[in-house]
Amino acid sequence: LMRRAPPPASGSIETAMELLRRPDEPRVAAPQLYLVLATRLMNSRLFDPARQCLEAALRENPAEPMAQHLLCALSGASPERPADGYVRQLFDTSAATFDRDLSRLGYDIPREMVKAILEVAGSPVARWEVLDLGCGTGLVGEQVACHCGRLVGVDLAPNMIERARARGCYTDLHCSDIAAALALEESRPERFDVVTAAD
Repeated sequence: LMRRAPPPASGSIETAMELLRRPDEPRVAAPQLYLVLATRLMNSRLFDPARQCLEAALRENPAEPMAQHLLCALSGASPERPADGYVRQLFDTSAATFDRDLSRLGYDIPREMVKAILEVAGSPVARWEVLDLGCGTGLVGEQVACHCGRLVGVDLAPNMIERARARGCYTDLHCSDIAAALALEESRPERFDVVTAAD
């Protein structure tokens, strides 16, 4: 839908919405259509109409996290961190193609990270206790697992956690905010030898 929909040249947002609704496309909820249109408008630097689309999306669904985040960005606000709902939605929707997309970019951070850890350690320690923060689909875990006695992954996006689980290299996986996970680990007697946080 996003690839095929033309940006509106003129007319109302409602007219542009109808252009996005194609007979050969499955029906898409209005908030999602407003988001598609807002993204196209933002890419064309048409920020006022984009803001109107985001406001319309929030009228349809006040809890829509992507619209909330983009409207916050357009307003010039600079929160300390993005909302959990936005992060979860962003990475849940990209989980299925995440590894492939990073591969196309020549992404090699997990291997480079583990190489750097081994250099700092001086020699491989075969039984590390590792906490992988923001583990995503498990790319770091896959590289470091052979050096672990215990490998715990934490990520806010459930679909990312499921991709990491499918790799079979994690001892434990938690769908949680990183700060909450760290607070939980600090309350326990055990400590980790290595904490990773790629990107």
